This record gives sequence, C-alpha cells and structure tokens, in this order.
Amino acid sequence: MAAGKVFWHLDRFSSKNSAERVAIASSVIADAFGSTRLFTLANAGWRSRGGKHITTVGPLPVAPAGTYAVEYLRSIFSLGTTAPLHVHSGSEAFYAVKGDTCFETPDGVQIGQHLSGETRIQSPLQTQQKSSTTASPLRRDTLSLIAFQL
Repeated sequence: MAAGKVFWHLDRFSSKNSAERVAIASSVIADAFGSTRLFTLANAGWRSRGGKHITTVGPLPVAPAGTYAVEYLRSIFSLGTTAPLHVHSGSEAFYAVKGDTCFETPDGVQIGQHLSGETRIQSPLQTQQKSSTTASPLRRDTLSLIAFQL
C-alpha cells in the first residue's frame, strides 16, 4: 500500500455470487445489516464493475510497512454505549449505516451523523480514542475498518 493513497470503497450487491465476480485481491465480501457488501482497499478512482457504490472513505492514513492486516467489523450499539480508550497500530475508519457517532481523540471531538449514507470518520495513526453513540435512533449500526501495520 502506498502511504496516503489508500481508500476504502464500500459497495452493495444483490448476492454473494455477484460480488465475487467483481472482487479484486484487496476485496472482502461480507453479509452485514441485511445486504451483501464488497469492501475494497484501492486508489481513489477505483470502482467495482457492478453493484451499488455506497461511499469511498479516505485517504486512509497508512504508514509504510512491510506487511499489513485489515479487520472489518459490523457493530450494533445502543444509545449511550461507549468504547474504552484504545490504540491501534494503524488507521481506523467508520461508516455509520444508521445513527450518530462521537469520537474523542487528543486532536478533539469528531461527530459523525448518518446523513444519506455519507458518514465517514478517520482516526489518525496510533491515536487513543473513545467512541460513543450520541443521538437518535436508539441504535447505531456501524461498519468499521481497522488497518494494522505489522
């Protein structure tokens, strides 16, 4: 991965088979929140050859490393739920499917609101953070990417 050139592309497909036909080496297919989703790490202009493009998150802050690992998470939180302070060896990005999100970092507070599927929040490398759900609806549905430099 080239530093500063990596974007997280989120696409929705009607089936796992249709997503598999267009997936590339840096893609992962997941069933989340009632949809088949294709998550792809690629340059800014990359687009899948099918499905519905949901959003592009990035550029992700990626430091040069010999090896990388990526973890994708599907999370459901009730209003007021918080995550403890924590740190990752790489960047963390969120896409709120439903609900609002608040992140507290040493750089300040970031609030992401789900507005027509356009919520995107990136946290800087190695930053401790606390996240919580903030406003209605009473549930926050989130897709997350955590990139680790090994």
